[in-house]
Amino acid sequence: MAPRYRAVQRLRFPYDEVQAGSLPRTMTSATPHPELPVLGTHRRPWPTLLSWVVIVVVSALILVLIGVKIIRSETEPGIDPVALASPAVVATLGKVPASAHKAALANPSPLIAHLHRQGGSLMTATTVSGMTLPLVVFVGTESCMACAAERWPLIVALSRFGTFSNLGAVTSSDLVASPSLQSFTFRGSKYRSNYFILHAFELTGERPDELGNYPVTASLDPQAAAAIHDDDVVAASGLVAQPGGFKPEQMYPFLDLAHRAVLVGTQLPPAVLIGRARADVADALADPTTQVSGPILTAANALTVELCAITHGLPAKVCRAYGGS
Repeated sequence: MAPRYRAVQRLRFPYDEVQAGSLPRTMTSATPHPELPVLGTHRRPWPTLLSWVVIVVVSALILVLIGVKIIRSETEPGIDPVALASPAVVATLGKVPASAHKAALANPSPLIAHLHRQGGSLMTATTVSGMTLPLVVFVGTESCMACAAERWPLIVALSRFGTFSNLGAVTSSDLVASPSLQSFTFRGSKYRSNYFILHAFELTGERPDELGNYPVTASLDPQAAAAIHDDDVVAASGLVAQPGGFKPEQMYPFLDLAHRAVLVGTQLPPAVLIGRARADVADALADPTTQVSGPILTAANALTVELCAITHGLPAKVCRAYGGS
């Protein structure tokens, strides 16, 4: 037992030498004492514990950020969730009687803007399944009265080539010459067709915040941005350049039919929609002689002519009846 006692004394001895005001010397285990048995290495749990602490903290931060994003999206002023349009109303736009369309062809209503035919390469896009189809681009805002008006004939015309789902219901601004027009929004909607792909951009929302600013709800993709800033498009729009260039709102609504025809503005006078409920306008399309149905059907037929030119007369039933093909 004497050697063991001496070894213990040697281990304690350095601490006994500490003088007042000096720091203790650090002991190391680099060279174990030859007279002490090796009892094994004790591993501290700190690295494992620290890892768990980091995981818990990071997870908590992620949950906090998600919560903030959800709260912000629900409470940010001016941004309202899209209210879906009545499926019955949307279905009515896709089932306007052929007799009404033909009557509008025979006796068209006057329009305030017209499509401008373009040359150059066909603008296309690719579906998720890999199909390459002509691309239709629409750019507008939910508060814009001209956009509200032009969506009506555009939906009627495109419904001859495909089907819409999840179309939203919006009302344009009440601070303009033709206020509070009931219409639709393409935000969140889907369009399925074997003939066209639709990329629709509703750049700002329906209602402003308390400062009068409309919330941004979409941004243009490169194809749409290139189309709307094309020199030929600007020339066709009839706009006169001002110092500093064009204001974006001067170009809305903007419609590009695969670079074959372009529309800046609305074909029908927005005033024909004043005071009319969405369902009433849809029902009125069965009678082409009304003040509202005539311009919508005439504008839809003008769009159909250009769309049929792009598809080379397909579908034949549609294009022979309405597309002049």
